[in-house]
Amino acid sequence: VGGLLIVAVATLGAPLWLMLLAPLFFGVPHVIGDIWVLFLRPSASRALIFWLAPGLLALVGLRVALALGHSAGSFWEQFAGVLVLAGGVLYGRSLLRGAGVALLAVPALIWPSQAALWLGHAHNVVAVGFLLWLLPLRQGLPVALFFMLGMGGILTGALDAQVSWDSAAGLGFSGLAKSLAPGFSEPWSSRLVLSFAFGQAVHYLCWVGLLPVSTGFFERSSWTNAQWLLRLALLGTLGLCAAAAADPIAVRSGYLSLVLFHGWMELGVLAAGSVRR
Repeated sequence: VGGLLIVAVATLGAPLWLMLLAPLFFGVPHVIGDIWVLFLRPSASRALIFWLAPGLLALVGLRVALALGHSAGSFWEQFAGVLVLAGGVLYGRSLLRGAGVALLAVPALIWPSQAALWLGHAHNVVAVGFLLWLLPLRQGLPVALFFMLGMGGILTGALDAQVSWDSAAGLGFSGLAKSLAPGFSEPWSSRLVLSFAFGQAVHYLCWVGLLPVSTGFFERSSWTNAQWLLRLALLGTLGLCAAAAADPIAVRSGYLSLVLFHGWMELGVLAAGSVRR
């Protein structure tokens, strides 16, 4: 409940600060939580990572190349993402899920820039889906209802007058609107940026806290894995925050670029059908 209240207050009172600081403080733990829940928890399939690895490595490689000034273009990033989904389908051997992946892959390859944009928005919803599937209903349903009510209030304009768009250490609304709501005018550009800020915060809440803890992260049988993952999360967060002291906007942007793979990774696990309570 406390986490949900913090998300609600931060979304309305300081959405730009939320978007700046949340990736720096929770980004590394979030990716580690992802990996724990999807591959390392007791009932997960560790073999699946090898089927997803070619596409995931390609995504990371393309982003590293981009950071070094060599862009391969959005088509090849979407192609690498489709490879992740294909790996999941081959692992799961499901004709139905294969057809679903094909329906996603075709528009992703035809309109790669638009697909990347909407994947960014949609992947925040995926965390809530995992929450409802993996947790008992009494734990997952309140968060899902909070998420739906928040999104409903934002997208219908009910919260327009309550939002403060004060700049956060140079991170301004206009730059975010160009990347998260290109081609949209007011009030939709503000609503889409705000919905992403809210969705990302709930996404982090799910992957950093609710999902790892509820899937046995701190159980005695998992404690050895939990210890080294906690150390890795702490070191990664300290390193990211130390780097951000000089230029928080650039470090935030660099982090988000390099972890682009994790959204496809989540979808790859769904394509494999390997998610079990």
